[in-house]
Amino acid sequence: MEQRWEYRVTELEALHDDALETALNELGDQGWELAHVGRYQSNRRQRCILKRRLETS
Repeated sequence: MEQRWEYRVTELEALHDDALETALNELGDQGWELAHVGRYQSNRRQRCILKRRLETS
């Protein structure tokens, strides 16, 4: 069976590593896995690309 994914692009403002970690853990609790992260427009904003497996019936 082929695996299918959905993706989400979100920007997180992280003043401290703890804040970024907390936000990513909350997304992880929803089933999202971090696929890529990079700075976005400033040193405080992180653009995160997340993925999670689509449920197939």
